[in-house]
Amino acid sequence: MREVVVFVCLFVFVQGIFRYSVPSPSKINKTEEFLRQLKRHQMDCIELTKVDPDMILKLKTGYWSLNSSTLKSWALCVLNKMGIMSTEGVFKLDAALSTIPNKDKEYAEKIIDECLTPKALPPPEIAWSYIKCHYRMDKYHNYTTLSILEPRFT
Repeated sequence: MREVVVFVCLFVFVQGIFRYSVPSPSKINKTEEFLRQLKRHQMDCIELTKVDPDMILKLKTGYWSLNSSTLKSWALCVLNKMGIMSTEGVFKLDAALSTIPNKDKEYAEKIIDECLTPKALPPPEIAWSYIKCHYRMDKYHNYTTLSILEPRFT
């Protein structure tokens, strides 16, 4: 049976950590802990939403034309567990920016402003629209979708 390992860094939190310098050991430990926690959130959300992990894997390859309500619910679940979006689809800017290094906050705010939809949409649609836009604007520093799932073959 094929095993799938979930490994996502949801978009805004660790965006600037690896960008311009080698992180200090304390940053590495915080980042590793964050990634472990994020992985737990993602696994919990896969279980809660019953999303097909293969659909999440497709996002990694840039395949965003999926129109699945469970995938959108998964996105909302992960953002909610990370503390940056409420279950009502309200983005928590202060929480999202709280872990971004000061030198990257302006850049992160630009992406957030661009990607938050002004339309009244259901919460899963808001979450989906946000992560899709964030990927489009900065897929190389969007750790949310860059390494969502890595297949491991036995």
